[in-house]
Amino acid sequence: MVDDEATVIEGAVGGTAWRESLRVTVYDEDGETLFSLPTNWTADQINIALRIYRKALGLGVEIGERSMQSKVRSLLGITQ
Repeated sequence: MVDDEATVIEGAVGGTAWRESLRVTVYDEDGETLFSLPTNWTADQINIALRIYRKALGLGVEIGERSMQSKVRSLLGITQ
């Protein structure tokens, strides 16, 4: 939840960043909290963090999909 005195940080790409009294909180398009950062981070630094976050999330999804595919093949007795 964004506090009443929070200000939006212009220039954040791929998320919305709000500078609050104790931190910068970054939200996705649905309003879900992605992560928080120190208040002195710039829009450029936030964009770098967003790119790293999205890349790591994508890699995690890819690894999870491969793991599930391997388990399904094993359960079905499919060998490569």
